[in-house]
Amino acid sequence: MFGRLQGVPEPVSRKLAELGGRIVKRPCSERLAVVVFVAFYASWQVLHWIPLRQELVGDLLWLVMPAAAGWMAWGASARATAAPRLRSAWRWVALAMLVEVVTGVVELVEDERGAHVFPSFADAISLSFYPLLFIGVLRFPSTRRSGREALELALECATVAFGVGALFVYFIIGPDADTLRSSLATVGSIAYPIGDVILLVGLSSVLLRGALPAVRPSLRLMAVGASVFAFSDFVYGYAVLHGSYTSGDPVDLGYVLAFACFAFAASMQGKLESGDMSLLERGTGGLKVSWLPYVAVAVGVGTVMVKDSDESFFPELIITVSMAVILFMTIARQLLSQVSLRNSREHLAHAQEIAQIGSWKWDVLHDRIERSEEDLRLYGMSDTATAPGTLAQSLDAIHPEDRERVDSILQASLCEGRSFEYEMRVVRRDGDVRTLLVRGEVEIHGGRVTKVHGTRQDITERKRMEVQLQYQADHDPLTGLYNRRRFGEELDKALYHSARYGHPSALLILDLDHFKLINDTRGHRAGDEALTTLAHTISSRVRTSDLVGRLGGDEFGVMLHEVGPDEALTIAEDIRVTIAARQTDPPVRVTGGLLLYDGSSELIADDALIAADIALYEAKENGKDRLQVYRGSASAAVTWVDRIRGALTDGRFALFAQPMVDLHGGEVPYDELLIRMISETGELISPGEFLPVAERFGLMNEIDRWVTREGLHIAQLGNRVSINLSAHSIGDPRIIDSLREAVIAGLAPKHVIFEITESAAMRNMDEARTFAQALIELGCELALDDFGTGFGSFVYLKHLPAQYLKIDMEFVREMVFNETDRQVVDSITKVAHSLGKHTIAEGVEDQATLDVLREYGVDRAQGFFVGRPVRISPLTRFEQAARRSLAKMEE
Repeated sequence: MFGRLQGVPEPVSRKLAELGGRIVKRPCSERLAVVVFVAFYASWQVLHWIPLRQELVGDLLWLVMPAAAGWMAWGASARATAAPRLRSAWRWVALAMLVEVVTGVVELVEDERGAHVFPSFADAISLSFYPLLFIGVLRFPSTRRSGREALELALECATVAFGVGALFVYFIIGPDADTLRSSLATVGSIAYPIGDVILLVGLSSVLLRGALPAVRPSLRLMAVGASVFAFSDFVYGYAVLHGSYTSGDPVDLGYVLAFACFAFAASMQGKLESGDMSLLERGTGGLKVSWLPYVAVAVGVGTVMVKDSDESFFPELIITVSMAVILFMTIARQLLSQVSLRNSREHLAHAQEIAQIGSWKWDVLHDRIERSEEDLRLYGMSDTATAPGTLAQSLDAIHPEDRERVDSILQASLCEGRSFEYEMRVVRRDGDVRTLLVRGEVEIHGGRVTKVHGTRQDITERKRMEVQLQYQADHDPLTGLYNRRRFGEELDKALYHSARYGHPSALLILDLDHFKLINDTRGHRAGDEALTTLAHTISSRVRTSDLVGRLGGDEFGVMLHEVGPDEALTIAEDIRVTIAARQTDPPVRVTGGLLLYDGSSELIADDALIAADIALYEAKENGKDRLQVYRGSASAAVTWVDRIRGALTDGRFALFAQPMVDLHGGEVPYDELLIRMISETGELISPGEFLPVAERFGLMNEIDRWVTREGLHIAQLGNRVSINLSAHSIGDPRIIDSLREAVIAGLAPKHVIFEITESAAMRNMDEARTFAQALIELGCELALDDFGTGFGSFVYLKHLPAQYLKIDMEFVREMVFNETDRQVVDSITKVAHSLGKHTIAEGVEDQATLDVLREYGVDRAQGFFVGRPVRISPLTRFEQAARRSLAKMEE
C-alpha cells in the first residue's frame, strides 16, 4: 500500500513507505481482538448459543464495537500529536463513536423498562452521530478547496441526499403511508439514511478531491464502514417503520461490521513525528470527476422508467423515455466536459511546473488571493491551507529591499487600471531567495478595480546567468579586473563626476617592461600568474573608490578619484616601486603614463586614455621603468586621430634621414628614415606626439605603408636607406607587395634595410620569422632595433635572419663612465661578429663615446654627434602655402 505511489514524488513515496513500515510493525493485538469479536458476534447471531435473553445479549454485545472503535480512534489522535488538524479529526471520530455507545446504553435502559418507542430519546442522541463523524471526516488533511469547489461539494451533497430521500419515501414510506404510526416516526426513519448519504458524500468528496497519502488508507476504510452503516440504517429504518425490529436482530451485525471498519481505520494511523509533517503538506493535485450527482440522477430517472413500464406507451412513457435520453446525453456531455476540464487543468499545471510559471488571482473587493500549485511552489509552499490569503500576507514574503518598489507599482496600477510587469525577490520559508518575474492585468467593473490576475515566473537561474554573462562581458577573465570596454565606461562616469563637482583626479596607465621574457622563458602559465599577481598588487595599493582595469595584454589602467597632483604622483610612484621591489626571476618593471585632471572642464574617456598613453610612450622613449606626466591638454589629445587621418589623406608627412657612419672607414653606407608630421600651418610635429595615438587607434599600418612607399622610392633614386616598421605591420602583405613591385621596377634590394624592434618580434615570433624570411628572399637586409633591451635578445638571433644588431642607446649614452654598459656592448659585439652580423650603436652624443665604440669593434654609429636628421622629401603644398604666406607678410 505504501510503495511507489502514482503521482507522489520519490522522496515522499519513500517516506510513506517508512511510515507504512511503522504501521505494519505496530502490535496487531487490537485488530486481532476486533476480528475475534466480530467472529464471536457473528457466530452468536447464527447459533444464539448464549443461554440468556437474546435482546439483552444483543444490546450488550453491540456496545463493545463502538466502544472499541472510539478507544482506537482516541489512540490514533494521541499518535497524531505532531499534526494538530489530524489529531482533531480523530477526536471528532472518537466523539461520534462515544455517541453510539451512549445511544446503546440509553436504548438498553429503555428496553429493560419496556419504555422504548420509535423515535425515542436514544434516537435523538444517535442522530448526532452523523454530524460529528461528518465534521471529523472533513477535518482530515486534504488539498484546499476554493470557494467554487466548496459550493460544488455542497450542491453534490444536497443533490444526492435529496435524491436518496425521495427514493426512500417513494419506495418505503409511500406504499405504507396509511400504516405509519406518526409523522415523527416517518421523519426519524428518513433521517437515518439521509445522514448516511451525506456522510458517504463527504467521505467520497475528500477522497476524490485530494485526500493526502498519509490518511488515504484510513479514509478508505472509513468509507467502507460508512457504506455498511448506511445499508444497516436502511434495513433498520424499514424494520422499525414496519414494527419488526428487535434488539439482537441480524441487522445489528451490519453495525458491528461498520464499527469494526472504523476501528481498523484508526489502527492504520501510525505515530507521526516532526519529520513526517511533510506527508501532510503534499496533495496529489488534480481535480477528480465527481460522479455522485450523476449516479443519483440516473437512479432517479431509471426508477421513474421502471415505475411507468406497465403504463401505456403514449404519452407518459414516451415523455419519460425522451426526458431520460436527453438527461443521459446531458450527463454524458457533462462528464466529458469535466474530464476535458480536468485534463486541461492537469496539462496547465504540468506546463506551469515545466516553465516554472504560477498563476494567481486577487479578489480586490474581498482581499482574497487564489493561487495555483506551481505559484505556491515558487514561494516554497506546498500546503494550500497555509498559503497567504490576503495581499498583505502575500507581500510579507517579498525581499525587504524590493517591498517598497513592488508596493508602489501595485498602487500605481490599481489607481490607473493598467497592466504591470516587474521583477522582485522573495524569501522562501527555508531562507532561499528566488527572483520572480510578475505580470498582471487589472479588471475594472463599474468604474472600480474588482480583480487582478496574472502570473509569476521563476527567473532566478536566468538572472544568475545574466549576472554571470554580464560579469564575463565586463571583466578580464584572468585578473578579474574591468576589461578595456567596461573600464572606459566607468572612466567616463568618473570624469563626468569630477567635472560636475570640480574635483581633481588622475589617470595612470601602466605597461610592463620586458614581460614577454616571462612567457618565453617560463611559459605562458608563469606569465598569467605574473599578470594576476600584478593586478592584485595594483589593486592593493589604491583605495576602494579607485578604478582598476586591464586594458589589454600587459597594460593596466588606474583611475584615481578626487586626488590632487602631489597625491596622484605619490600613489603612482608607490605602485611602480612596489612592483619593482617584488622578487621575480627575471625581474619585472613597469613604465607609467600619468594624466593629471583638475576637473575644470569636461573630459571624455578617449581623450584621457590617449593623453595618458602619449605620456607612457614618452616614458618608454626615455628608458622605461619610470613615470611620465602628460604635459599637454588632455581635451585636445583625441583630435590627434583626425589630424593623423587628415595628414595621411593630404600627404602631410615628411621623411628625415639620419646617417649611420662606418666607424672604421668613415663613409655613410645607409641613412635611417625618420618620420615627422606637418601641421596644418606647416610646423613639424615629432613622432612622440602622434605615434602613440596612431598605435592605439590602429593607424600604424597606414603610416608604415606610406613610409615604405616613400622609402622605396628614395632607394630607387640610388640612396641606401633603413626603413622602420612597427609591430602592427610585421606580416602585412601589402609591405611585401610594395617591395616586390619596387624590385621589379629596378630597385636594388641591397640598398634597403628594414628595422623591426625586439618588442615587435616578441608579439609573434613565427610571424616575424616568416616576414623576415620574405624580405631576405627579395634581397633586402634586416636589422634588430633596440637590441639588448629585452632579456631574451640573444634568443631572437637564433630565430630571425637579421644582418644587423642596433645596440640600444640605454647602453651607449653612459658607457664611457659605466662598466656594466661597456660589458654589455662588448658582449653584444662579440656575439654578433661570431655569428657574421654587424653592429650599429644608437644615441652617440660625444667623441669619447665614439672612441670607446671603435675600441670595442662596433661597426657603425648613429646619433646627434655623428649626424642630425635632415629633411629629404619635398615640401608639401601646406608648407609651400605657408612659406608663400610668410613671404607676403615680409614684403
